[in-house]
Amino acid sequence: MSPARGVLIRRARLEDYDDVMAIGCMYNGRDYLSSLYEKAVNDPDIYPFVAEVKGQVVGFYMNHILDGGLSVMKRAARVYPSFRKMGIMHKLSHALDRHVATLRPGLQYLYISASDVVTSKVENEYKSLGLKETHRKPFICLDYYTKDLSVSDVTDHVCLDSNIKHVLDENKEVCVTIAPSTKTPNTAASFGARDIDVVTFSEWFKTEVGLIYVVNIYTSEGSSDQSIRDHLWRHVDFLRKLNLCDKDIFEVSFGPNVSEEKVRSYLKQVGIFKHSNFPFTMEVLFERKF
Repeated sequence: MSPARGVLIRRARLEDYDDVMAIGCMYNGRDYLSSLYEKAVNDPDIYPFVAEVKGQVVGFYMNHILDGGLSVMKRAARVYPSFRKMGIMHKLSHALDRHVATLRPGLQYLYISASDVVTSKVENEYKSLGLKETHRKPFICLDYYTKDLSVSDVTDHVCLDSNIKHVLDENKEVCVTIAPSTKTPNTAASFGARDIDVVTFSEWFKTEVGLIYVVNIYTSEGSSDQSIRDHLWRHVDFLRKLNLCDKDIFEVSFGPNVSEEKVRSYLKQVGIFKHSNFPFTMEVLFERKF
């Protein structure tokens, strides 16, 4: 198809919700945008844009400012099926680039995250835009029933003090375990100045297929397996107490220092072991320095 003409790119509004959702669900029913749309429109660090053709909303894309204004991540890209391959996504992307360059001149990095399946289709395009793959993180998706969750040995973990509100808000948190040390602990030091063993970030949102609880695991080299287990069990116990849905999905992503076999084993011990029907197994992060 030839490139679309008469495409209007503008800031998304609350009243666009139904039109944006009508574009279609992404990620095999696990789309987070329906749950987070209001936040995306109202948060001053998120810039959501829509594309209109003859008054119809046919595309959506947004920038998310992170790291205290040093980084921006493009998220939630989508175009209505009958308007794809017409250059609309390029128009949205260029509009986001112009907008963020004007409002946030101190930005240093652009990030885009994609699944391994999507990456296989867009990798060459990303490279042509100066984006370089920085790392791949495997992730697993498991179905579970809330009534089957059982955690009896949960170790409390401290919520990391942070001024990054995107991490600590109504449906996100981060927990940290400090590595054992022979040094006299300095309790006055910030977490960033201490030896961190394991950090886990979690978020949860409702989708077409139920609640999805996402945990990202980051570890130091030689981190404690017990710390990883305790973090996972803590999140499961928290999820059980949330009790938002009867049947949900638990998603975990992790780096090279974490054993997938052990992650599955720890989750199986507390009632999470059924494979979810999800075609992606890897999250790929791309970066471009401004």
